[in-house]
Amino acid sequence: MLLTDKIILPSFSSSEPEDIFSSALGLLFTDDVRNQHGEPGKSVVYKSNRFGDIKLSLVDPKAEDVRLFAHYLWNASVQLAELVSGDDQMWSVRGKRVLELGAGEGGKIAAICMHIAHVLLLIHREWARRNHYPAPEILENISLNTTRNIPLSIQPHVSVQGHAWGVCTDKFSTNAMGKFNVILAADVFWVPRQHRNLARSMLHFLSGGQPSKVFVVAGFHTGRANLARFFDVAVEEGLVVEVILERDAEGNERAWEEDREMEDVIERKKWLVIAAMAPSSKNVEG
Repeated sequence: MLLTDKIILPSFSSSEPEDIFSSALGLLFTDDVRNQHGEPGKSVVYKSNRFGDIKLSLVDPKAEDVRLFAHYLWNASVQLAELVSGDDQMWSVRGKRVLELGAGEGGKIAAICMHIAHVLLLIHREWARRNHYPAPEILENISLNTTRNIPLSIQPHVSVQGHAWGVCTDKFSTNAMGKFNVILAADVFWVPRQHRNLARSMLHFLSGGQPSKVFVVAGFHTGRANLARFFDVAVEEGLVVEVILERDAEGNERAWEEDREMEDVIERKKWLVIAAMAPSSKNVEG
């Protein structure tokens, strides 16, 4: 089964020419894999093998001067949900304290993790030109999806917070320092100037004890060179890349490469980079 087969979309309703053309690409180019799903303000359903159908509302951003990427469901997020809900112990979050940095539509990973993890915190971070952070529509939508998909008995263990990456001196960040065994990050590498701040936040919230992990999944629409830069920066900041590979929508795997010559847009959209990172021994000892 294709990764994209796990997404159910409502009937398409947009009248915008670019949206109509985008939705028809799969019919025009049968080899093309859609890497984003849904419409802003609408909903999609993620078909989890383990937990059944999970309905997700997609945010409809209102502020024109705020850069938001949470108004679609991306393949990287679906793949991360598949990893943490699967049987491979490498990606297990069972009994862990889990944090998702860059929660967008929210609720999907939360609904999965809360059945098998100890506690989960969803943090949204977005880049704004003015003072619209944290974007209320994003935080409200994450809360809506978590409330909809997580049992009442578990909801007290879920928290939705805003966090500016790299700014770890506020009360919330200070109290949460070193509290999490697993950090999840899917498609949050769009802005290169934030890579170092993102890595610093990962290390700040990550428990210094072993085994602490950061699970990363990203699509190459972010830019292969951009992703390579993030991993370089993360290593400089004190993370070690333990596993890194590429996986396509059909589940085929190949080695990670920082540069692939002659890779066209259609081919690039099929693939995701998947990585597991951990604090370096220096950070663990510290």
